[in-house]
Amino acid sequence: MKKFLLILILIPFLSFSQTNSEAMKKLQNSKELLEMGLISQKEFDSIANDLKAIILSSKVVEKDLEPDGFYIEEKRIIPEKFAESKTDIWGAALTGGLAGGGTKSILVGKTSKNKVKVDNQVFTLRINKNVDVAGNNISSISQQQFFSDAQSPNDFALVRLNTNIKKDERWIKTGSMSLASGYSFQIKKKEFIKFDWEEIETNLYKITTNLEPDNYAFVFVGTSAFSNNAIYTFTLGY
Repeated sequence: MKKFLLILILIPFLSFSQTNSEAMKKLQNSKELLEMGLISQKEFDSIANDLKAIILSSKVVEKDLEPDGFYIEEKRIIPEKFAESKTDIWGAALTGGLAGGGTKSILVGKTSKNKVKVDNQVFTLRINKNVDVAGNNISSISQQQFFSDAQSPNDFALVRLNTNIKKDERWIKTGSMSLASGYSFQIKKKEFIKFDWEEIETNLYKITTNLEPDNYAFVFVGTSAFSNNAIYTFTLGY
């Protein structure tokens, strides 16, 4: 009976996919079996030694893992969020609702704190994917951004930000209004700027652009004026 219980405990170690949390749970279960007298102290010590190696190894990996997000020259791009949004109701009213109405989402400051050189437009995007209980891929960047399924650069759009030097702000239109199409809460596809990307290693992507000096941002596709999504801004040519 004891040997059978020991085999059941050790079966997961035949797999190399053992996680830190799983190892911790196995250690706790083994201790309970020891306290119940179902396994010996020697058997518990053997299991504990194997689990210790897995737990410590997992902690090293977690410590060395770089955070999800965009990088330039190995420096993480610090994201921003819209400070406020303003809706142009009069624009729609003056045209009978045919055009003109919309929402501007505003970022504080005429430039981003993230500076990029014109001659070095190479970014990296890291998305450390995990798997939920249903086997679906999730990532920590998804949790940071309040969206659930960012899997590659295809889930982001590159856009140019309008600059108002006098008001010391940057902005982009995140909503439009008209009788023909109603109200749309998102950045229009016509604002998207093409960029090239490739996966250079697991969960790490290289992004290259060919932009003129200005203010830009990588945004999650579907970002609107009412979104808490982070905006990965940068000023090119400073």
